[in-house]
Amino acid sequence: VVTEYADYLDVINGWWICDEPGASQFKGLGMTVAAFKKYTPDKNTQINLFPTYAKDSQYGTDGYQEYLDQFVEIVDPHYLSYDNYNGAGINNVDFYNNLEIVLKKAQESGIDPMIIIGLTRFSSGIPNYTYEELMWEVNVSLTCGMKRISYFTYWLSQDLLDQGWNDACMDTTGKIYPHYYDVQ
Repeated sequence: VVTEYADYLDVINGWWICDEPGASQFKGLGMTVAAFKKYTPDKNTQINLFPTYAKDSQYGTDGYQEYLDQFVEIVDPHYLSYDNYNGAGINNVDFYNNLEIVLKKAQESGIDPMIIIGLTRFSSGIPNYTYEELMWEVNVSLTCGMKRISYFTYWLSQDLLDQGWNDACMDTTGKIYPHYYDVQ
């Protein structure tokens, strides 16, 4: 991959590896991260983990803490990244619990924590966040110690639009949605 993109390394900020892997994938992901660290030591890798509301069968472990522990030990990631699209709001206990668990593990491990904040509605259970809700989630995350913030999702391709996804930052035609300005 590094050889294939050698002409673009000056503009590549990092390598996106995968989203929400189970523990059975950690060994291979650890080898992948180690290879990117070796061949592009100035670039970071990103692997996004499940939130606390996933199931043990998705984690492939007995609980979320074991999932995080194994991930850090086996993969040796650049960031401890996760998402929690359970809905913003000061009464969302799961949001706080997830934040606390990830921040504690990141601090213990000396790894920067990262949260991915949901923008895009892709199912009926995902809310359309207001500007105030997005700012609340960003500011609570930063105040508690998050070192990196990302958003899901920036671009909407035509196939995602056809599936009813909306409220990203923009689509691949260049149409800008209100969340573009919210994130800006």
